Amino acid sequence: MEHVGFVGAGRAGTGLARGLAAAGWRVCAVSSRTSAHAERLAARLPAARALADAQAVADCTDIVFLTVPDAAIAGVAESVAWRGGQAVVHASGAESLAPLRAAARRGALVGSLHPLQAFACASAAAADPLAPFAGITCGIEADPALTARLHAMSESLGARGLALPAGAKPLYHAAAVMASNHVVTLLHQAADLWGALGFSEGEARAALLPLVRGTIDNVAAHGAVETLTGPVARGDATTVEKHVRALAAARSRALDAYRVLARATLDLALRRGELNPAAAEALKAVLAEADAAGVA
Repeated sequence: MEHVGFVGAGRAGTGLARGLAAAGWRVCAVSSRTSAHAERLAARLPAARALADAQAVADCTDIVFLTVPDAAIAGVAESVAWRGGQAVVHASGAESLAPLRAAARRGALVGSLHPLQAFACASAAAADPLAPFAGITCGIEADPALTARLHAMSESLGARGLALPAGAKPLYHAAAVMASNHVVTLLHQAADLWGALGFSEGEARAALLPLVRGTIDNVAAHGAVETLTGPVARGDATTVEKHVRALAAARSRALDAYRVLARATLDLALRRGELNPAAAEALKAVLAEADAAGVA
């Protein structure tokens, strides 16, 4: 059985290492810039040791995951004396294989495996290491000789491997950011609006999260176009104008996001074909007036 090592013990590294170990891969070595982090991760794996550095991990493993910050991938790859045929894999969602050029020059097989998942911090990691991978997609880009192994890893985790075309990573990752990070920001802003009404963040979350979950379930069942509801979908420019003025008065920092998303929502509503032209023009006018006047 191949020996697997990890350089980097942050959220992604911890999640992947624990998941692969639970799936039967022999994860046996971990290093990190902070030795305590490597020791903490190694202690959560059945057969792993915390080692001093990336070279020590490479020396005793067949597949090495570089789960370090994107800006550090190339430096780590250049610092190690890789063996011919050894596999070097990063887990970045945005980076191509370019940061692994130094490993490729030394004869290593290079690739990337990016779980399309938001991992909890180490202290809040799932009790079941495979739970975060159930049904998710892992974006894969790799040398042909390595591709099958990365797909096998994804499948063993309970995920679906997706081969990404060359040059796709920036758009692929931008979509992931919009679907995950930006949703977190929007929910924070929505809860903050309730704060202007005197409610706590906990009260706001309790009220808004069932709405979010129901919306996601509806999109899963029916698609975005058919799921869309609300004042823009109805062509209700009067309500949108009320929103704009209320936001300007109570939480002006949320107004830019509202206007940008209202325009995108209008595009989606028009795509469905049920919004009459006069209502669409009225909505455009409300948003344009808000821009021009700065919502004085």
